[in-house]
Amino acid sequence: MVEKDKVRNPDQLTLGEDIAIQLLRTSELRATKKASRKPFVEIEDVPLDTFARLQPQVFSDEYTVRYVRFSGEILLLSYPRKRVKEIPGQKRLSTRVKIEGRPHKNWVRHRDIETVIRKANHILEKAPDTKINIQNVLELTRNLFFKFHQGEITREELSIHFEEVYKLLKEAGLLRVRVPQKKLAVDQILKAMNLDKIDRFNPQASKLRLASSSIKQTVELIGLGKATSKYDRLLLLLLLEREYERFCINQ
Repeated sequence: MVEKDKVRNPDQLTLGEDIAIQLLRTSELRATKKASRKPFVEIEDVPLDTFARLQPQVFSDEYTVRYVRFSGEILLLSYPRKRVKEIPGQKRLSTRVKIEGRPHKNWVRHRDIETVIRKANHILEKAPDTKINIQNVLELTRNLFFKFHQGEITREELSIHFEEVYKLLKEAGLLRVRVPQKKLAVDQILKAMNLDKIDRFNPQASKLRLASSSIKQTVELIGLGKATSKYDRLLLLLLLEREYERFCINQ
């Protein structure tokens, strides 16, 4: 008789076999989650903006939140910003999408109310750390501006100050940012700590770049405050709506 294959003890697996099993389990778990998701309802031949405006509001005094009657999807109105594009020999593209001179409005689809609640919670949880980062960089920018103005930074010391600034920005995780205003602000700081295009030490140009960076950071700080207020209020309304729906279902 042929002996049956013995089940191998997990402790006896090689590193390659163990990694392969883990990857297989992860892919199976992802496939299961993907299959269990509620698919978006197909909207054919109708612009999403037009479709969204035909849907009822979740809250009577909040026109930016609507729901789809036949699927339960939630539609949120947002004002997207373009990502920064680097084009050699050209200026940076605008970071705000505009159509006919007005900011472009975009309706974002969410599968259900729980998805929107998680999104709001995620934004509000990140907001305090984001605010501290912006404030720290803003203080750094102002200190550098003051040092250039007082003549405390010389050509010989410029490289030393650049290394210090680069290290601080890296520790704050700001060298990998993709948000347009933040990326532009960080780029302006780094350029201010370098020689100009013709290899001159130019404190005046450095101060202008730092001032520009400071303005962008202030705009980001104001925008963060508005977003926090928006999602704070939205989260409260969504939680109340969810409890009301649960109450109606249980009756």
